Amino acid sequence: MSPKTCLLSTLPIEVAEKIFLFYLSDLRAFIHANIRQGPLFLCRISSSWRQYALAMPSLWDDLLVSYDRPSKLSFNPPISGVKTWFERAGPTRPLTLRVQGSSPRQGTPQSIIMDFQTLLAYIKASAHRFRVISVSDYFSPGDEVQAHFSNSNHIFTNLEALFLRVYGGKQSDAFPNVFRAPTSLRRLVISTSPRHSFGQPISGWERLTHLQMTSYTFTPAQFIEQLRLCPLLTVADLWIEGSEQPPLARPPVRLNHLRDLELYLQTPDLGFLASHIENLNTIMSRLHLRTTRPEARVHPQHLAPHQLGTTLRDLSLEFLELGTRDLETILEASPGLTTLILQLPCLPGSAIARMLTRSRSNPRSVRLLPALDTLTLYVYLKRERYVPEVYADMVTSRRGPKSSPLASLRDVTLAHRGNREYHYPEVERLEVLLKRQTLAGLRLYVADPSYIYSHNGPLRPPEWL
Repeated sequence: MSPKTCLLSTLPIEVAEKIFLFYLSDLRAFIHANIRQGPLFLCRISSSWRQYALAMPSLWDDLLVSYDRPSKLSFNPPISGVKTWFERAGPTRPLTLRVQGSSPRQGTPQSIIMDFQTLLAYIKASAHRFRVISVSDYFSPGDEVQAHFSNSNHIFTNLEALFLRVYGGKQSDAFPNVFRAPTSLRRLVISTSPRHSFGQPISGWERLTHLQMTSYTFTPAQFIEQLRLCPLLTVADLWIEGSEQPPLARPPVRLNHLRDLELYLQTPDLGFLASHIENLNTIMSRLHLRTTRPEARVHPQHLAPHQLGTTLRDLSLEFLELGTRDLETILEASPGLTTLILQLPCLPGSAIARMLTRSRSNPRSVRLLPALDTLTLYVYLKRERYVPEVYADMVTSRRGPKSSPLASLRDVTLAHRGNREYHYPEVERLEVLLKRQTLAGLRLYVADPSYIYSHNGPLRPPEWL
């Protein structure tokens, strides 16, 4: 195709750039050296398209280098290729680099390990250029990766987001204390294996807005003090373990920006959520609580009514010890919920379904979660007599005619857990009962036990990062 016949050549370069960026918008997290997608694909259309693409720095400021899925259509560029890619972004444009590496079954070739280490050295040498760095490394000692970022706040002067997922290493437990966050840093994700105790709260993170450290365990006292030292947090994802409670003499933490809180709880006493955190009922929109300790009981006074409020839109409670009345109290205190995820083995799924079933003869049921749009409910088949009509009634009552104020539920996931070797005709009957609703637009996903056990993941909510 010649420039004379290419319609793109008739457009101003600014318009063509917006078209190219729109094409890349869904690929941003996956842009790599692949000739069938991304900027390299645009360069192969024609010589005029190549000229346009090379003249657009915004197409070349993001790159994924993956060492775990080689393909004939893509390559893991050597350091010269990475440099060439980013040179096309110009000398001043902030860069985003994602590095992924995992060890294949037959072992990692030494050449790949050397290339990976050379790439890490390049990152440090060009530190001032990077706005976002993500490194997921499964084949190198974690200490080697972390060493490139420890005590380097003076060179990563423009870094806004750092994601480190490394495995192994003897010094991983000390990394949070030796890492000095640059003043530009806003998002920090650190994941290591094995899990470590956090140590002393860190005072140099006061500018962070996103903090995810699920590989480090905080005691309740450390958790509260770290929140106190991060007043700008909007998103937090942390692991709480131990019984050391915050001192009552300390004033409660008042967080004016926290919108998203996800906690993995390994502590039997959750009273600190109510006694040491203020004003969550006026700012928080997403709360996810998960535990594996059967004694981690959540009392309504921990969360409702003063902890939750009309701002909460997304609530997930997993494996917590709750009574039926406790759960109802928590839900009544969250009238603005649009998304609800419940994985509570302590409660029969039928009891939860009856609680959520709307009935005009019961005004209280109509007022419960009036805006609920998306529901994920785990049903434990071994713990109750499964009656599919109970769940069908719940869904139908929350659908109703489109003109009805009761019609809000649009997306339902019912995840059935049980014997994966056993056939459950009742689960199939549920899909039959709700077929009319699916034809009317309901997005219904019914997972039987065999799917749950063999595909662990699709039902989990996506990471906030």
